[in-house]
Amino acid sequence: MRKVLIYLTAAMMSFALSGCGAVKVADKYEDSLTKAYIEKLDGEKLTVNLTVTIDYDKEKIGDDSYSQLLEVNGENRHLFESLESGDIEFYQTDGKTWRVDAKKKEIHPLDGNGYFGADNADTVLGDLPESDDFVSAEKDTDGNIRETFDIDGTVKVFTYDGKTGELIDMEYKTDSIPGDNSAVIKLTVNSFKEDCGEIKLPEGYTMID
Repeated sequence: MRKVLIYLTAAMMSFALSGCGAVKVADKYEDSLTKAYIEKLDGEKLTVNLTVTIDYDKEKIGDDSYSQLLEVNGENRHLFESLESGDIEFYQTDGKTWRVDAKKKEIHPLDGNGYFGADNADTVLGDLPESDDFVSAEKDTDGNIRETFDIDGTVKVFTYDGKTGELIDMEYKTDSIPGDNSAVIKLTVNSFKEDCGEIKLPEGYTMID
């Protein structure tokens, strides 16, 4: 009898502990994983490696897949995009924005922000959801959590790991494609870490005024 009680107690503890690590499904933006992820993207140091795929509804008019790397260390940022048509690279250092041409070994100062958004979250995710944009959150068949937002008519779906709460991917459809075209854009997170080395402009390049 004593052994039976021990087994039952162990089973109950195991069941209770298995639920402790589960990620909760939010019922509003303020408790959502998306809000938490946006806040995490505004950290002091981070490195995010992404793959972006574009599924055109009609004719393909540009790259249908590219990789993106964002590095942040304090006020300095580095953005690298690898496309079929060629790599694009930007830096923000000392309050200025630069475009770097690795082939020509040139550095071009910019008046605007280049491909950088207003902040890190905007750079990675584009238009960001707010409280009134929350539509729903639910678990899918894989146990992951899908959070849906309607941002001025654009529906964005964020999928998070049901155990860790980490962002897996984000997907949305856009009609803002030239030639009466549309596309489904999917952003997949390959890696994310809250750390980054020193960010500075490459040496040995020519500064172009």
